[in-house]
Amino acid sequence: MWKWITSSRANKVAAAATAVLLALALASLAGAWHFRGQMQSAKKAEKVQQERADTLVKEGEARDTAFRKAISATEPALKSALAGVREAKASLAQAEAARRDPWIPPAVDNLAIRFDRAVEALR
Repeated sequence: MWKWITSSRANKVAAAATAVLLALALASLAGAWHFRGQMQSAKKAEKVQQERADTLVKEGEARDTAFRKAISATEPALKSALAGVREAKASLAQAEAARRDPWIPPAVDNLAIRFDRAVEALR
């Protein structure tokens, strides 16, 4: 083969072109192999990220369900407590109103009633 390459100038050009094409083909093959490896690792990373996202979605749904159950379990107690607060507020308002009214002892009140009756009787 070496004799054929060195026998003429055309054979040398053909051999050089073939060598260059072979080198380009090997470089292309190496690039393709490297790209394939990168694609596989990217697919694996994408799969891991998808699994992680699915896990997070499931955890979120579980937390949402637990939160809703907790709210529904405490809702009657919260309503009852709110009703108690309203009753206490109303009771406080009544006590405040009673405190503001002047207190008249029963004996004095009774005297005032007797006086009013006496005045009425005199008329």
